[in-house]
Amino acid sequence: MTQTSIHLPTTLTLDQYRTVAECVVRVLRDSNRTEDIITAEELTAQAQLVYLQTSGVMQTGDGPDLMRERPDFVNVDMDALRALPPETLGGALARFFDANGLDTKLYGVPTLYTSDPERAYLMRRIRQCHDLWHVLTGFTIAGHDEILLHAFQLAQTGMPSSVALMALGSLKHMLLEARFGALRTGLLAAYRRGRAAEPLLPVYWERYFEEPLHSVRARYGIRAWSRADHEATRPFRLVGPVAA
Repeated sequence: MTQTSIHLPTTLTLDQYRTVAECVVRVLRDSNRTEDIITAEELTAQAQLVYLQTSGVMQTGDGPDLMRERPDFVNVDMDALRALPPETLGGALARFFDANGLDTKLYGVPTLYTSDPERAYLMRRIRQCHDLWHVLTGFTIAGHDEILLHAFQLAQTGMPSSVALMALGSLKHMLLEARFGALRTGLLAAYRRGRAAEPLLPVYWERYFEEPLHSVRARYGIRAWSRADHEATRPFRLVGPVAA
């Protein structure tokens, strides 16, 4: 089980608050403005990064090796992952990338607002694990599924940006899309599944690319979104996924 506190930003300058607000407005108009999401996420994450750095979570599991070696997903050989069977973690990740037209280009975006090298790496790692967590949890890249993934991620990392995306995104991609089941119980179900899982931030995922996806999920207690869960979050469904 994961227990993570949330630390909201309190030290931003007026200009930084303005930048965050402008990013939020643009993202509300267009959910695909990834650069704006990245900027707002990092600016609002500074207190949370300090917490994650000092809470001891990165001293558990693979954390010490991860922080010492600092692997970067930018260097992942996607062709090698494509050669893996589709039921492996790496094979599933490569196919997720190909199916959704993704690449690792955004993984190289610098952390412009985080001066401490260790916290900057944590910020990059959280950013880079997002697509991998899609694969682990079974969420698609549809707008409402992105919000559900942020509910799961909030339980794991406590990132303030996830709070904002859940609040605003649930209005746009759940209420206005009539996904009442997702709104009523889906968010809570995703959050609780994030809490029930083992801490995922200190996991050295690159070591497990060749392992079966179901085995990786089982090791870390990840209850993936099922076909029935996806069906329960379709428009006009009143009964959402089980909040457990």
